Amino acid sequence: MIGWRGRKDGFDWHKHVRTTVRIRRDYRRRRMEVARQIAADALKGAGQVGIAAGKSGAALAARGADSLAAGARSSIAWLIAVIPPTWEYLRRMIGAGLHLLWDATRHIARTTGHALASASKATFSAFRDAVIVSLGALAAGSAALAQRMQEKTLRWPQLNRPKLHWPQNTNLLRLSPETRLAIGRALGIATVAVVGVSVVVGAGWLVWTGVTRLASAAQSVPFFKNEIRGRAMAVSGEVLRIGSTEVRLAGIEAPELEQRCAVPGNRRWRCGHAAREALARAVRGEDVSCLTSGTDNTGRALGTCRVNDQDIAASLVRAGLVFADTGLFASYSSEEEEARSEKRGMWRGNPERPAAYRARMAEERARAWESAKRRAPGGCPIKGRIYKGRKYYVMPGTAGYGRIRIQTRRGERWFCSEEEAVAAGWVRAPGS
Repeated sequence: MIGWRGRKDGFDWHKHVRTTVRIRRDYRRRRMEVARQIAADALKGAGQVGIAAGKSGAALAARGADSLAAGARSSIAWLIAVIPPTWEYLRRMIGAGLHLLWDATRHIARTTGHALASASKATFSAFRDAVIVSLGALAAGSAALAQRMQEKTLRWPQLNRPKLHWPQNTNLLRLSPETRLAIGRALGIATVAVVGVSVVVGAGWLVWTGVTRLASAAQSVPFFKNEIRGRAMAVSGEVLRIGSTEVRLAGIEAPELEQRCAVPGNRRWRCGHAAREALARAVRGEDVSCLTSGTDNTGRALGTCRVNDQDIAASLVRAGLVFADTGLFASYSSEEEEARSEKRGMWRGNPERPAAYRARMAEERARAWESAKRRAPGGCPIKGRIYKGRKYYVMPGTAGYGRIRIQTRRGERWFCSEEEAVAAGWVRAPGS
């Protein structure tokens, strides 16, 4: 056994061990190469997937940018198209409102001057009396306070405070200059406070009763100075023509002639025409007397018209055919409330006031203008039509505009503005 490890019986252990180790190393090396190859393939595949995703994202971003740019261009074009008519509409509305405000202010200043003066005089007299009484009470209170200070003891009523003992020979005039200055300052502050309270009370009284007195006094002033008498014809639901003078009935507002009002049964009632027909029936064959004062924003005379001593405007409001004006000097609010409660005329439904109707129609016409402008040759949407030898121009958004076909061989044409059409000698078509 001692020399057994050194013998060779046909098997070389050293060579076998070295060969086995080498085989295992080669095997591990191959496995590592395979793993590296797999990792490289995986990285390559991930890179390809990332490149594809990047290309897809870039394409999507490009499409989004194109859509955003198209939307921005569309929005800018819309703004450019909408801003001019909107500004023109606002300009006209603001101008009309300022003109109406100026006329109303001038009318009130002219007709209520005496009422305002009398009411202001009464208010100032009452306020002056209140101030005088307050100052008198203040003087009396100050004298009583000085007399009390000359007494031996100054007691504060109903207060559990120690008595204030003054020296026997105390006299207000013998007080030190500092004390007299302090007392005078306190009395001055009290005087200012009383005057301030009087001012506040007087102002409150003015707000509470002055406006009421002013309104009642203004109602007693004869507003209407000029009388127009004669046979009349109805121009609209609120305008009469007597001779060559047009008179608008004061205190009411009639629906527009083309305005329709919703009534039960899902019907649209021609309330504007109904108001004009009712006014025409009221004055037909009658002698109409109108007392007028001032004008409206179109220059028409404003007045109250009567037939057989019956107020025409009051009758129309009571029948539910026109609206009563609102405000401090509303004359027919009770008649409108009566018509509303009885569901007469347009109050069978929910009528739209003429101002709201005009604003809505202006918006619709602005949209119709822009739509017609995009389709019209040269962007000029006003149609110049010749009918029975007369030249009319038709505005977009009016009835029948879409049915009119311009025939240039007959001399018909397109206009870009009303001013251009009028300058060329064309007149606006009725109802346009």
